[in-house]
Amino acid sequence: MKPTAEHRETFRQVAGVFLPAWKTMPDGARLGIEGRQLDQALTARPGLAAPLVRILDSLTSPVDTAHIAGLSENAAPDFAILRTLVCGAYYLHPDVRRALAYTGQQALTLSRGGFGGEELVIKMMEQAKRFRPA
Repeated sequence: MKPTAEHRETFRQVAGVFLPAWKTMPDGARLGIEGRQLDQALTARPGLAAPLVRILDSLTSPVDTAHIAGLSENAAPDFAILRTLVCGAYYLHPDVRRALAYTGQQALTLSRGGFGGEELVIKMMEQAKRFRPA
């Protein structure tokens, strides 16, 4: 089950409650994470789509801190689902990554200067194959 436009608007409001602007970090409600970033988060966690729709249906608009506080006290699993998806979508946004100076994961290769003993492994692989009886 995919979130509708109404669900996405409620999700945007929830993001604003969870993640207000702070210092250099942007406001969760103003980033537009209810679109592409929410879809990416749901791609990573497809099992959370139906519970998310159910939770968003239970919230009345406009969502405020009291709604979220009540959810955290009375429905902790639902609160955890919302928190996971809001934070996941938030940190996928390019503006948030820039604010954190996070450039993403980068593949690094080990130097051939002997760290980890690569030279020993290469020498061993160049030798004739030897087998021991089991």
